[in-house]
Amino acid sequence: MRLVLDRHSLDELGDSAQLLASELATNCYLHAPGPARLRLSWEGGVVRMSMWDTGRVLPGVAERSAADGAVAGTGRGLRLVGAYADDWGWYALDPNRLGVDGKIVWCELYR
Repeated sequence: MRLVLDRHSLDELGDSAQLLASELATNCYLHAPGPARLRLSWEGGVVRMSMWDTGRVLPGVAERSAADGAVAGTGRGLRLVGAYADDWGWYALDPNRLGVDGKIVWCELYR
């Protein structure tokens, strides 16, 4: 990831992009039953990462505990995605319409 960004003179986005890709891939590893694919694109000043996986459960973000402000359970990675990405989201894929099952979680970094 960092090499691709460096080659396109986007090295200032390298640290954030590496963290975001790691969080998206980790979520796939922990929560999706089958293959996954990360796609990186650059257009109009926006680096976009899209992570496809075969999981059907849409992601959730962990709630903070009112008592101590700590984040409990799973979903902490998506808190990092929300903190480091300029925009992010997810959507389910319709296998009847697209021929592919699962979901896509995406995030964007603006230059």
